Amino acid sequence: MRRGIRTSSREANANAWESRARSPRVELQREFQALEGRLGKGMVFVTHDVREGLRLGTRIGLMHEGRLAFLGTPEEFRRSEHPECRAFMAAA
Repeated sequence: MRRGIRTSSREANANAWESRARSPRVELQREFQALEGRLGKGMVFVTHDVREGLRLGTRIGLMHEGRLAFLGTPEEFRRSEHPECRAFMAAA
């Protein structure tokens, strides 16, 4: 008897796209970091991917219901007890 995990073609296509999309995204993240270093300027990078924000940011701002709910370093974000920060960390 053979057993396996069955996925729909939509799920398979989404997983394949995500795998291909990671490489250019990582390259773009590295380029942003290099550009920031070369120019000696700060940047504002908006993302909904908490891992990406923690990797690129020196300060993290979290908006909730149109208001700034948190502002601090990535380490402060990781340790925060704020419910919205906890929800984002759980999703990562």
